[in-house]
Amino acid sequence: VYKRQSHARAHSYKAWVLRSSGRLPEALHAAERAAAIDPHSLLNRHSLAWNLFCTGRPEDALQIERQIRNVQPHIDLGHAYVAIFAAWLGEYDEAVAAGREAVRITGNNPAIATAYSYALARSGDREAARRLIQRALGKSLPRAPLPHAAMTYVALDEPERALELLVKAWDEHCPWLPGSRFDPRLDGLADDAGFDQLYAKTWR
Repeated sequence: VYKRQSHARAHSYKAWVLRSSGRLPEALHAAERAAAIDPHSLLNRHSLAWNLFCTGRPEDALQIERQIRNVQPHIDLGHAYVAIFAAWLGEYDEAVAAGREAVRITGNNPAIATAYSYALARSGDREAARRLIQRALGKSLPRAPLPHAAMTYVALDEPERALELLVKAWDEHCPWLPGSRFDPRLDGLADDAGFDQLYAKTWR
């Protein structure tokens, strides 16, 4: 059993690497393989949901996270990812409620707060979203991952601030930056020349 689970985990990590390099169909295949080997692993199910989201299947991604939330309501990421996917799909009441619950479970963890702030921004509660994301970024440790925070600023129609955070993430060698290139929530930055220039860079 242990070997099978470890093998599944390797596929999930492979999916993360492939997605970060832009090989989205291969990443999805690896994530599907991981979930097939060990369908009970939260790592594998979250990985599959994110790869579905990034390959244009947000409804399927949301369904996976709803199942996790409903069966294991104490898991913060289940609520956080429901908040993100539901907000993207325009299910704002569900998104905001899920984000609020995720933050409650974690005691205002800044990383989880980025999901809630994104849901608030998409729902139209711009001031609440701005207050929350500013508070999350103001923390020293743990601090909100900058690419995650950038998603909220895109939803707030503040692309300059979003790009500023992404550039800072590059300067800090943030591990979340490469994969964020293919997060559909950043589609609003696709026409910005600075966006393509940023992701064309390589770390030395």
